[in-house]
Amino acid sequence: MPVPYATLNATTMLEVFAYANTVTGTWFWSMILASIFIITFGVLKVRNTMTDTLVASSWLSAILGMMLFVLSLISYQTLLIFLVLALGSAINLIMKKRNR
Repeated sequence: MPVPYATLNATTMLEVFAYANTVTGTWFWSMILASIFIITFGVLKVRNTMTDTLVASSWLSAILGMMLFVLSLISYQTLLIFLVLALGSAINLIMKKRNR
């Protein structure tokens, strides 16, 4: 039975990352990015408010998402989700600061 994907013949780490993404059907880096968001949210939530934590973790994920998008490791839909999350959390923070 033939192998559905070509065997790995990579000379750079970017090729290894792209291969991991190909084998998993483009889910690998999307899930890594979501995991980074969840982990930073959990770590920051210990000492900060919910709004501040959401802003920091979403902006970190959005910046990393932009880097991964430039490297063609995530789709534009995944990037758009994290950018909307970052923008929404920033707007939420601004509205809460105004109401204080």
